[in-house]
Amino acid sequence: MRTTNTMTRLFILGVLLFTITGCPKYEYNSISPTTGTITGIVYNQNGDSVISGVSLTISSIPKEVYSNLHGFYIIPEVQQGNYQIIARKQGYFTKIQSVFVAKEKTCTENFYLQRSHPPSKPILYLPEDSSVNQPISLRFVWKSEYLDADYEQVTTFLYLGKVNTPITPVASVIPDHYTDMCEITLVNLDTASLYFWKVVARDESGEENNSDIYSFHTIKHTSLADMNFAAIQNGASIPDNSFIYYGGINGVSPYGTMGVCGSGYLDYIHALCDDGSGLNKKTVSYKSSLNQGSTWNNSLPNGIAFMVIDLGQIRTLNTSYVFQMFSCGKVTHARFWGHPNTSGPAPDFNDTGWYMIFDFKPITEGQLLGNEVFNPTKIQFLLQQTRFMKLEFKNDGRFGNPDYIEVRNVKLFKE
Repeated sequence: MRTTNTMTRLFILGVLLFTITGCPKYEYNSISPTTGTITGIVYNQNGDSVISGVSLTISSIPKEVYSNLHGFYIIPEVQQGNYQIIARKQGYFTKIQSVFVAKEKTCTENFYLQRSHPPSKPILYLPEDSSVNQPISLRFVWKSEYLDADYEQVTTFLYLGKVNTPITPVASVIPDHYTDMCEITLVNLDTASLYFWKVVARDESGEENNSDIYSFHTIKHTSLADMNFAAIQNGASIPDNSFIYYGGINGVSPYGTMGVCGSGYLDYIHALCDDGSGLNKKTVSYKSSLNQGSTWNNSLPNGIAFMVIDLGQIRTLNTSYVFQMFSCGKVTHARFWGHPNTSGPAPDFNDTGWYMIFDFKPITEGQLLGNEVFNPTKIQFLLQQTRFMKLEFKNDGRFGNPDYIEVRNVKLFKE
């Protein structure tokens, strides 16, 4: 009877020792008398498939292994103690789990990794695709989200080169927290060169997304002539002393006065002013105030605002860029006319000699960033040689307040 009690006590003591030593999940391991082993399987978030190629490291010691085709990993010869295991793979959220490793024991630690999402595709703005005569100190503008769908910080990388798939990152920019816009100026580009550029957006998990690839040509020399055929010293896209008059029909009437470029508000001339950083730039309009643009009162749905301008001499044109205003009203349609007269005073708006260059075309919303507007409506037409032009505009209310017809900028080019 005494022998039986002794055996029972030894059995209970053995069970207790077996229970309080080692990690919570283990099996007996006799590989080493001084170290333990960590093993496990890496699964997807739902646990219905395994993930291979996952890096597993221990934070405090230089050990790194990878899960195999079956998701299995093993980290041998780990000294007894508490550790953090870090599981990483691009396209998945990094996960950290704590384990306790006991001597001569195998600890099983499985991982369930959640898939991450790549950032959205970056959108390129400047320089525009296939543009020419770009300066050798050039401003690059693009848009990429500040945080991706997983609320991870996004960093963008600008790639630039002379091959059609640029492979060299030349700058990194974190998007603006409020606008998602990115901007940087590169200097000392080569003259008379064809460049290609793109942007790569990368989040904290290493997920990436690539923009389209744009190209541009730099100028042949460093003295850049005005690209805007009607631009002059003060940035007006008509000559300083040339004639302009302004009016409307079908319930439309002028709002402001003639005004001057670069100052005042809602004046006639403002839509013809090409100011500051937007000077001679096809796809960007700069104004020192959101209220600098040509404005008309509009009381009827079919009202038409017009301006008649004298370009000072015969100009050869085939392209216009119309920029949306961000003040009170908008412009939804534009129609341009030419006139055969080449001298003398500008013809009246209802002169019988006017010929239509193009009928009313829809104008898009554009995008405001600070004092600049991007994404103008590009209107191409048959090559024209004219000195006098009549520009007509409508606002049908699709973008907001129909009580005003407003135009921020009209630029004319030969492309």
